[in-house]
Amino acid sequence: SLTGAVNAKFQWFGEQSTWTTALDVREEVIQSNRLGSAQPGAPEVFPLGDRRTNLDGFTSWKWVNSGNNMAISATAGVNGNSRFGWRALPSADVRYRFGQDGNWVAFASAGRSVRHPSFTELYYTVGGAMGSDSLKPEWADQAEVGVRWSSEPNGFRYWIMVEGSAFVRSGENLIDWVKYLGSEVYQATNLSATEFRGGDLAMTIKSMSGLLRSVRLSGTWLDANRESEGAESVYVLNFLKYKLDAVTEWKLPSDVGLAIRYSYQERPAEETPAPIHLLGLTLKRSWGSDSHIHTSFRVENVLDQQYMDLGQVLQPGMHFRLGLTFDIRGIKPSSN
Repeated sequence: SLTGAVNAKFQWFGEQSTWTTALDVREEVIQSNRLGSAQPGAPEVFPLGDRRTNLDGFTSWKWVNSGNNMAISATAGVNGNSRFGWRALPSADVRYRFGQDGNWVAFASAGRSVRHPSFTELYYTVGGAMGSDSLKPEWADQAEVGVRWSSEPNGFRYWIMVEGSAFVRSGENLIDWVKYLGSEVYQATNLSATEFRGGDLAMTIKSMSGLLRSVRLSGTWLDANRESEGAESVYVLNFLKYKLDAVTEWKLPSDVGLAIRYSYQERPAEETPAPIHLLGLTLKRSWGSDSHIHTSFRVENVLDQQYMDLGQVLQPGMHFRLGLTFDIRGIKPSSN
């Protein structure tokens, strides 16, 4: 494979607004014995191939008011592909800070995205998988609204942040690998219109003293307006329906840090019937007069859960990691 790109960006800074214009032109070429169509004059070992040119361009405007409590931006983007044609990609977002101490922030955004089929999705025909050269690009419109509160401006003993948001994503021609009932072959296909709705809620508490230094709790909910309907979905409909995470960080004697991570993950019942519980532990310590040597010992999947992640990839059971990092930026220069 060979990829070459040229990109440029121009920015103009005003007193309260900024204009940005950018352009990226990319050429993608592949030669293969599996992917692509027959290429005249190609070498015998790589008789197949394909190539395409992709262009991304946008002009955006961002405005911040004099009190720095409101910011608005809007973007007019365009994508052009030599195989898949042109699409407009607009987006906009707004942020507003309010409250007596400015510790509340409300935000909202909306936009459109596009993804073209990869060469693998177009042509792959090995190991029980069958690509499709008739795939169309997928695109989606998405919107999000949310609010965030932070205690930092109030000078509390603990720094607290709470954030909640809700989002919707409406997709067309979403690219997926599916296995239909009675078949042993996964096929690349475009799904019909699919809408996803969900939300996030997170809380973080930090302290500069004591044994317990930080706690972060977060949860995500996601649902779709359709099910796999007699076909096993590898990606699009095999999403995490519920995900709950808890992370605590502790400071132990001898400057040893301990992190405990827990995650509850549940996918749609027709894809993965049983939810999973993941537990991880990390011990870490810094060494040297300038703390420029860092060691860590991690235990992942302590409960030895057997599960598959996105794409039907079997994940390892309980396993260990040792880490050693040497940070030359942490060394003070000698005075000699």
